[in-house]
Amino acid sequence: MRSFKSFFFILTITATSIFGWGSQGHKLIAQKGVELLPKDMALPASYASFIVEHSVDPDNRKSQDKTEGPKHFIDIDFYTEYINGAEILDQQQLLAKYKDTVTKQGLLPWATIATYNNLVAALKAGDPAKIKLYMADLAHYVGDAHQPMHTILNYNGQLSGQRNIHARYESDMVDANLTAISKNILPISLQPIDDLNTWIFSIIHESNCLQQVLFSADKISLANSGNSYNDNYYRLMWFYTKFVTIDQFTKASNRLAQVYYKAWAEAGKPKFVE
Repeated sequence: MRSFKSFFFILTITATSIFGWGSQGHKLIAQKGVELLPKDMALPASYASFIVEHSVDPDNRKSQDKTEGPKHFIDIDFYTEYINGAEILDQQQLLAKYKDTVTKQGLLPWATIATYNNLVAALKAGDPAKIKLYMADLAHYVGDAHQPMHTILNYNGQLSGQRNIHARYESDMVDANLTAISKNILPISLQPIDDLNTWIFSIIHESNCLQQVLFSADKISLANSGNSYNDNYYRLMWFYTKFVTIDQFTKASNRLAQVYYKAWAEAGKPKFVE
């Protein structure tokens, strides 16, 4: 049950590691996402700085808002349909079958879609405060969807004897290599998003498929570091996962720009008011 998992999660990893990519990782995705926007959607500096700074707000809201936590993950491999390659994407259909278990297993895809819809409404209304708020939130949820540990049942290695891998990977290792990650985030072609629901689930599937890379790297790195999470462990962990990690940050940043542009276009491409 996620309620137990959440409690155990808090006990076993540091507060900063609860952030999907760590606070600095989320800010990097937000920064690059804004920078990668097409020229016709260039944001005012005040918007860009707000989005980057507040891209960690969804994590900070967790302590006051009990509904926030499930928005940051989905244990997609919990569902029999996913395992059998015939999943249910519609939240109402899942609720009809699994009831409260759906919330316990995470609401990330639907939280992303709801935030997108709120952003479109704010853009149409010309409300700068809400536009910036929803753009910051969207940056966070899109970032979380690209973090493999936010898409799997074994999210903290608790099922494979690798407890705390979540923190070791997303915060300790990533934070130590942010400069290298940032230098390697390059623009890619922004493809149009036809269906937002299919789009966000495809990202989650992609992230879920990367779990074995991370778990294998963790085991090999530990075995070759005297069974100690020392400097050599983190050196090896980065060596084995850097290409996957950089790729996920690159995709997250470019896809954030992609979904921002879709929302702006759907709203009629309004001007941004300071």
